[in-house]
Amino acid sequence: MRPVSTIATEVGPFAAGIEAELIDPGGSHAKQPRRLALDDTEGGIALSADGRLLARAFNHHAQVLDLATGANVGPPLAADISAMDAIWRLAFSPDGKQLLGRTVHGYWLRWPIAADARSLQDIATVPDRLTLETHRSVTRLDAAGRAALRASDPGAWPLPDARPSPRVARWLEGRPIPARAPGTSPLLLDLTHAYDFAPETVANTYFSVLPTLRPRPFGVQRIAGVDYDLRGMVQVGGPNPENHLDIPVPAVPVAALHMLMTVSTPIPIAEVRTVARVRLHYRDGSQAVLPIRTQREVPGYTAHDRPVPLAWAQTGGMPALGVDDLVIGAPRLANPHPERLIRSLDLELGDTGAVNTSVCLGITLEPVISGAVLRNHSMQGAMPKASAIAKAPSTSRRSP
Repeated sequence: MRPVSTIATEVGPFAAGIEAELIDPGGSHAKQPRRLALDDTEGGIALSADGRLLARAFNHHAQVLDLATGANVGPPLAADISAMDAIWRLAFSPDGKQLLGRTVHGYWLRWPIAADARSLQDIATVPDRLTLETHRSVTRLDAAGRAALRASDPGAWPLPDARPSPRVARWLEGRPIPARAPGTSPLLLDLTHAYDFAPETVANTYFSVLPTLRPRPFGVQRIAGVDYDLRGMVQVGGPNPENHLDIPVPAVPVAALHMLMTVSTPIPIAEVRTVARVRLHYRDGSQAVLPIRTQREVPGYTAHDRPVPLAWAQTGGMPALGVDDLVIGAPRLANPHPERLIRSLDLELGDTGAVNTSVCLGITLEPVISGAVLRNHSMQGAMPKASAIAKAPSTSRRSP
């Protein structure tokens, strides 16, 4: 059956496969539900709160099953989404009357699945009222029939709840780039004008390293122990190469740069290879290049990768759509000249002839901590805050 996901239920394990679904395989409740959805299978599974119903995700459909009998509860629930999108996650509402879906591109889906509470007699009369006669006219209703239909009308579609709208720093192809939160440390670099991808942008799945930032949060986020200002994405090697050049850096002695990024390559790279660079422009006119290498700062996507610093790994790719597992790296790049102030930096691709691209979500500076700051905070029994470090004068000429 080539299983793609499993889940524990009250009647035994449920296995969802590419070829079939099995309830309690090999057990006393063993059943193989009849598959009604004809599109590609996906891994999303959800259980209702009472444990009676199970929802199974397919490419563009969701099927609800009765676990006790293995029967399908109605036809497959269709999702009106793009051919390049697919259902990724499923969840039942607490009362079991709705099924919620989330797609790869970050769209929400909602299907009402509550049972019809009307009597069988009332349900049976509805088709008779709406059946067309031989002369193609709708069956005439009497006053009682019209009153019954009007009483069952739920009314106008409810208006969606108002959603908060964040302040906008700039517009990118009709999509907003949120403004920085007040009080954000200057050590969290402002990439507002470098972004070529907004939080709500959705790109082609096949030809994008990261087709959408949904459902990841934006704003100042702490990831792997480092704060980042996340409000978009910079595509290095993308359609707008000027966007990732000359990113301003505050006048603070910098010990290292913390990058939140990922690299994509067409084939695995087993050796150490430079796939991206950060070029530092110092205020004295000199430069330095910080390499980002496979097997050192980022993975090479082989079965024998060396340990590299990661922020998170999003497993459970969707091969049917060409969406593989996603790894976001968090490399620390040491500044070779911490005694020099940096004016700006550029994000560049790696070795000449290398076929790869990379995306950057955030850059945070690690400042040089002066001896005075360390002594002051060690007496207080606390580590210095970024804001205090940024304001403190530097007395050290070396990287810590």
